[in-house]
Amino acid sequence: MRSRTAAASAAAALTLLLAGCGADSPYEAGYAHGQERRGTLGGDLFGQIFHCATWAEEQYEEKADRNAFKRGCQHGINDLPSRP
Repeated sequence: MRSRTAAASAAAALTLLLAGCGADSPYEAGYAHGQERRGTLGGDLFGQIFHCATWAEEQYEEKADRNAFKRGCQHGINDLPSRP
């Protein structure tokens, strides 16, 4: 029960964060989330796929939105800053 409450709180916090940063589409929301998670999931491909899919399932009901969020999330994790 405790983990459900924590998950619900985390989902609510993410929703507020994404609303505040102006994410206009599920892809952009996923990309922003992926950028936040890049440090912890950078080298673990399975972890990236599982994490992004799990968050997409929690955030969106429509399949197209879930798929866009997952793509954005994975791109956000893997998009490294360019070197000067």
